Amino acid sequence: MNRRFGQASLIAYSSRVLPVSERFIFANFLGKDILYYFVLYIMPFVSGFALAVKFVPAGNFSASSTILTLLLTLSLSFMIGLSAVFFLSTVYAHSGKISLFCLFAASFLLLHVSGNLNHYTLYSLPSLSFFLSPSENQLLLSGVLILVPSALSLVFLK
Repeated sequence: MNRRFGQASLIAYSSRVLPVSERFIFANFLGKDILYYFVLYIMPFVSGFALAVKFVPAGNFSASSTILTLLLTLSLSFMIGLSAVFFLSTVYAHSGKISLFCLFAASFLLLHVSGNLNHYTLYSLPSLSFFLSPSENQLLLSGVLILVPSALSLVFLK
């Protein structure tokens, strides 16, 4: 790989030359992505929302609790998506057919939970449901949808 890419430093190749496991590198990559995209995408959006709240007439909502709920909701949504992508890439590394089956099963479950094919499908996602009506169940389900695929990706890393 050094001959192919020259001076480019490849993190994935580090496990071959350093006393670091591939799982450790993968876990750090996952953590780095969460931090990196949180700072680049989630924080600017929430900051802009917080600034915009100053110009919106106060209704029946608390601006500070809405901003914190938005921050948590966006973070959960992002981490659910990231863990799903890492899980699917791990499954794809083992078998392309199984990854297609996982995509089909996830699509079926999402449509089955929502009950129809219209725009309400997104409301069945636990992180968005948490924003619309906060509950411990939605928060717990979001945590499961983050931790289980991430843990399976680390265990079955290829």
